[in-house]
Amino acid sequence: RERNSDSNVNFDLHTVMLESFELFLRHTMEMCGTRPSIDAVPAIDRRSCKKLLLEYQCHDVDEIGVARPKQSYFECGKALLELGTFLHANVLGDDGALNFFRHALYLFLLEICPDPNEPHLQQVLLDQTETWDCILTNMETSISRCETCSSIAYKYIGITMMYIGASLWKKDDVDNALVAYKLSKKIWQQYSAQFTSEDREEAQHNQTDGEYVESVKALVTVHSRLGEILMALKGDIPAALKAFEEALELQIGIGSNIDVAKIL
Repeated sequence: RERNSDSNVNFDLHTVMLESFELFLRHTMEMCGTRPSIDAVPAIDRRSCKKLLLEYQCHDVDEIGVARPKQSYFECGKALLELGTFLHANVLGDDGALNFFRHALYLFLLEICPDPNEPHLQQVLLDQTETWDCILTNMETSISRCETCSSIAYKYIGITMMYIGASLWKKDDVDNALVAYKLSKKIWQQYSAQFTSEDREEAQHNQTDGEYVESVKALVTVHSRLGEILMALKGDIPAALKAFEEALELQIGIGSNIDVAKIL
């Protein structure tokens, strides 16, 4: 900000931020050995970002070179998920956030799927013309073919699907938001199934915030959001009540009277 006030470089900070996010997405995907499907920010003017880079005498990312070691799908997916959550939380365009979530999900799937060339997995990312109902169908098929439900990457698939549901809900795409939340619920149920009865008893008595408690809290959130959508937007009171009851039962199992009261 200070350098810009004393220079002739004219740029919009908001646009530069979004452009830098897009450049990060592009090069992250390239370091993973693949390419992004669509721009994170459509129809951008790349000149403003290049002017900023020149002003600070930084290397243009396009001129650094392409000989980079292949990066972890999982770590790169986490980075893209974090940027997506920032866009989602700061109301900077849910289309942009959804694009980051879609790419993050693709990388998490690559981490655990046995066949990276599986057609449904490729369709998660590569088909730019599909609507979200088709994308979610391909996501569900790809997730069902994953090798393990206990992987940490599988947990992050569940987290990503929750954010996809939230973003679609904000876009008033209620039907697809329901699909995304239901898929997230299925993933979290499978992930939490790995924990033993001893893990559950320890969590209930000690109220420790371990992996089991985290998975249950995620399920509570998913059930609660399903209940909200079914009640307020679909008018399906019996289904909404069932979702809230499931959330309540799970929350009672891990304690926290305040959270139980919220669901009630």
